[in-house]
Amino acid sequence: MIDKNKILEAWIMSEHLSEGNFNEKDTAIRTLETPIDLDFYSMFKRQIFKSKIGKYKTGGVVLYFDIFDFMEVVSILREQYKLKPAEEEITSGKKFGFALYFDKDLNYMPDMMFFTESAYIRYYKKVPHESEFRAFENDLKTEISKEFSETANDAEKFNEAFVRLLEKFNMSTDNCRIQFLKNMETGAVNLHSFFINDLEKAKNISTQNLEKYLYGNTKNRVDLDSKKDSAKFAPSVFEDILQPKNYPLGRFPGSTKYALSLMQQAAVNLSIGYDTETIRSVNGPPGTGKTTLLKDIFAELIVKQARDIAALKKHTIGGTEKTVYYNSASIGVIPENIAENGVVVASSNNGAVQNIVNELPLIEGQIDEKFADELKNADYFSKLTNSKVTTKWEKDENGKKYLQYNIEPNEGEDKFWGLFSLEGGKTANMASILANINCVFKYLNEEYEPDSDVYTEFLEQYDEVKGIRDKMQKLSKTIASYRENCAKLDELKREFDAELKNRNILLNGKIFEIENALKANAEERAQSERLIEEIAVQQRKNQADMESAYQYSNMLLK
Repeated sequence: MIDKNKILEAWIMSEHLSEGNFNEKDTAIRTLETPIDLDFYSMFKRQIFKSKIGKYKTGGVVLYFDIFDFMEVVSILREQYKLKPAEEEITSGKKFGFALYFDKDLNYMPDMMFFTESAYIRYYKKVPHESEFRAFENDLKTEISKEFSETANDAEKFNEAFVRLLEKFNMSTDNCRIQFLKNMETGAVNLHSFFINDLEKAKNISTQNLEKYLYGNTKNRVDLDSKKDSAKFAPSVFEDILQPKNYPLGRFPGSTKYALSLMQQAAVNLSIGYDTETIRSVNGPPGTGKTTLLKDIFAELIVKQARDIAALKKHTIGGTEKTVYYNSASIGVIPENIAENGVVVASSNNGAVQNIVNELPLIEGQIDEKFADELKNADYFSKLTNSKVTTKWEKDENGKKYLQYNIEPNEGEDKFWGLFSLEGGKTANMASILANINCVFKYLNEEYEPDSDVYTEFLEQYDEVKGIRDKMQKLSKTIASYRENCAKLDELKREFDAELKNRNILLNGKIFEIENALKANAEERAQSERLIEEIAVQQRKNQADMESAYQYSNMLLK
């Protein structure tokens, strides 16, 4: 078996090799020119002025050094690991060696410096361990920081540092690029993979799920193939997964005309009732129902949370001594059984997240008409989700600043039934989430009228639905027991029929033997009777001969 750390090292290398992609067709990225007098400082200043990024607070410049073809790295890796060229041609693009960032005043930004592992492999012709690469990058960051310290207002120092950098890596400006950014925080940030730290931690972790993920779980693996004519079709597995006890008690309020397909329902049951310890993937092209089954999973998690909240002895969330952060103020701790049912939708594709987040709270095309009004009346903050929330700092009568939240209803009919999902990620989205949470908090504190009976009512309805499911489970067990008994009866009948057949064969054999014996006896008897008859005839003949001889004797005597 391959060592776990070697697998993780290979994974980390793959993460690093995916970094530093460079799009030559991007018109915003320009070739770096070489000024005749090597006055890079003045050239950058003129270009910053022409690009008009100086008027932006976070404007700046990013420089990409040593652009190269990634196939150079592929060739090095093939040679080092004795790999044969692939049958299919590898499509590879360009990479940059490293990137340096300067603000609009040409102050060097050391924290944003980025060096690619592809460049390291290209320079040193070897694959580094993660610790080795980190040490190299940190040393280089320190070196370059020293070179460009206090150069923003000194053209001579800046130019000398820039030329030394080109000489250090034996680079020509023809192989470098420059990009002017309005916002250095979001424009062209290069970061190492977020997975790398977790993969490093995984080297010292041993769990069953991690082992399964790295090595596969083929030993007890069952392929869920629903095609009856397939050799892998296993109806008993589906029957086990689709038992009523594994069905969710929650359902997304979509159209009741369209139930989940067999495989969609199997995926939902596997996720929320059958086995919650295993990582699962659902694959399929657009329009095959992946988001649809996710909705029912989300609905079940919400129902579980609601049930656990309603069952709390105290319907308040308080902090503990461990969460005190200022005087007696502490952070509220949500019970683990409630917190663990939260949902995070994550993807490397922002569009995929946006599609799900925006689709979930939609009314049109997503919510059954008979549920739409009930959802609005249930007050999932529909007014808030159909409005634009803005913030503004104001001062109270004592001159103390506070954040004022303004809720401006959107034009037209309401599109959303409730505040079910919000997009995170970039700063603006996180600010929107916080603003919505604060509006909810303000509403609950100032306008909402608590209804303590709602917890009891919910639990009663929950127990009623759960009771129906339990009843169905008992019925399912009865049916399963009936089928099992029928199967046993069929098996006994087959055994009886087989035994009867065997016994009939034996009996017929005995009868055949007896008939043959009787037939033989009959033939022997007939033969004996013929022999007796022959003897009797002979005896009669002998008797007649004797009588004739006696008469003849008497005749002679006379």
